[in-house]
Amino acid sequence: MAEKAPSVASSTPSRSWKGWLWDSADASKEERKFLFKLDATLLTFGTLGMLIKWIDTSNITNAFVSGMKEDLNLYGNQYNYIVVSWTVGYIVGQWPSNIILTRVPAHIWIPFQEIGWTVFTFALAGAKSYEAILGLRFIVGLFEAGYWPALYYVLGSWYNKRTLSPYSPSWISN
Repeated sequence: MAEKAPSVASSTPSRSWKGWLWDSADASKEERKFLFKLDATLLTFGTLGMLIKWIDTSNITNAFVSGMKEDLNLYGNQYNYIVVSWTVGYIVGQWPSNIILTRVPAHIWIPFQEIGWTVFTFALAGAKSYEAILGLRFIVGLFEAGYWPALYYVLGSWYNKRTLSPYSPSWISN
């Protein structure tokens, strides 16, 4: 009589109370070490990137009330158009960025976007006219558009269902 091979497919793993506090507490030592490295790099990079982009987006308001209005002779709705320019660039940049992300490796595409975002954000410091600010804010929006989706793409590429959400519904496949 042949012995039955152990099943590779597992049912819901038993979880200790530590697993409720930290998702990798019930994992092997090697997996915990790997997940810690992932958390330390990807989540730190992602959080800092989004924080810096949020600060940049809100700093146009700070610049406007701190003298940009007078320095560039802005009047009427021009501040609103500057904000809309960034928003339009962000919206327009979503599809191309996501399509490119499926064809260019993330480790190349994300730094390209970050460098472009940095260059054009710094270029705003030298803007001497309303038109220059409109154009630069549009381009900054284009480069910023792909960061958030790319971050989700990378997280989804490295984390499995259990590490993303250990208590997600069973119909979500790995």
